[in-house]
Amino acid sequence: MSESPAEVVRLILLAGIRAVNPRHLTATALAGWTAGIEIRTVDVIAIGKAANDMMLGASDALGRGVRGGIVISPEHAVGLPEGVVAYTGGHPMPNDGGERGARAVATLLCEPNRGRRTLVLISGGASSLMTLPPPGISLEDVVETSRALMRAGADIRELNCVRKHLDQMKGGRMARLAGGAPLRSLVLSDVIGDPLDVIGSGPLVADPTTFDDAIEMLKRRGVWGAVPMSVSEYLLAGARGDHQDTPKPGDPCFARVDIGVVGNNALAVQGAAGEARRRGFLVEVIATPIAGEARDAGAAFVRRALELAELKGRSRNLCLVGGGETTVTVTGTGIGGRNLEFAAAAAMAIDGKRGVTVGSIGTDGRDGPTDAAGAIVDGGTMARARDAHMDLDVGLRNNDTLRVLDATGDVLRTGATGTNVMDVCIATLMPPQA
Repeated sequence: MSESPAEVVRLILLAGIRAVNPRHLTATALAGWTAGIEIRTVDVIAIGKAANDMMLGASDALGRGVRGGIVISPEHAVGLPEGVVAYTGGHPMPNDGGERGARAVATLLCEPNRGRRTLVLISGGASSLMTLPPPGISLEDVVETSRALMRAGADIRELNCVRKHLDQMKGGRMARLAGGAPLRSLVLSDVIGDPLDVIGSGPLVADPTTFDDAIEMLKRRGVWGAVPMSVSEYLLAGARGDHQDTPKPGDPCFARVDIGVVGNNALAVQGAAGEARRRGFLVEVIATPIAGEARDAGAAFVRRALELAELKGRSRNLCLVGGGETTVTVTGTGIGGRNLEFAAAAAMAIDGKRGVTVGSIGTDGRDGPTDAAGAIVDGGTMARARDAHMDLDVGLRNNDTLRVLDATGDVLRTGATGTNVMDVCIATLMPPQA
């Protein structure tokens, strides 16, 4: 094998990202939808980290059928079809670009239909990127509430439950706004289990949660007293019935919504596993999604990998592949992300072990508030940290993993990938002579 173990891990991880190419997945999913579509009769709305490529995939499939549309993504969009207006939203926190984009979407959906079709493309990050607070709540209030929940370790379901009740588009309200017009939607899932009511805060599907649930989430995470007064007063008023709740199952606004998932984390995991097999590894795929506190999940993943080596023997190359999304409860003052913390915990668990390499990557190319996608560590990472006068354990406890893993040379940077289906994690175990 000519590549280093770390390079092999990197290439396997990148294969997982290639397997969820949004442009290809979107075009393929629309291949059977083009019959009978006339010139300039389809409005396309794309929201999320994969919005640009999903819009291009729609254009590939529909060609001159696209009349125009709106893109809201975190990156500057180029090469979009004629008539498509792009907005640069904020992630992980909303910004005014995303709010302006949300207003443009609302305006488009409220236009007289005149026989046009509407295609809505949703991918991970949509919940933050398209934000339209109700009257009386500012964008800054939503940001402050979201930040408090994230720092308290809220998972995506908890976070989006609250977001749905502080927005005019989320939680099925976008479908309500469309007034019963037919909507086709394709979703690239970034949530474990692909729940359509959670992905992007479910703008086109029924919402089972209530204002009471949102209040309970904030109290459960211990941040009810920390959110802006405008937020707590609005939620309490909603719980009293002063504000209309999100539309529930059976609401007629969903009668003409056709929605389906075109890609997810399982597809990325399959892509990584396939590349590992192509490279001669005996592969085991973890069926249960990886979740929970990142540092705990990283240590558990290593234990699973070492158990695999004990079971299969160390005479051949082994690869453990998993995927999902962990959380980080921020208690320190450093900079890091869930994949960096996962990798740091893994590095501590394999300290001094030869032939073991662990990689964890965010498929969107960005791990939390960092410029890293993740990291690839091995049995020498701890020694390299000590040589650099760094303490990985201290860095992990201070949520400061980016600085330490940068010093060891283990940080993986890819730049924005244009997709987002949570994280992929792998461990390779090679005999010393491999």
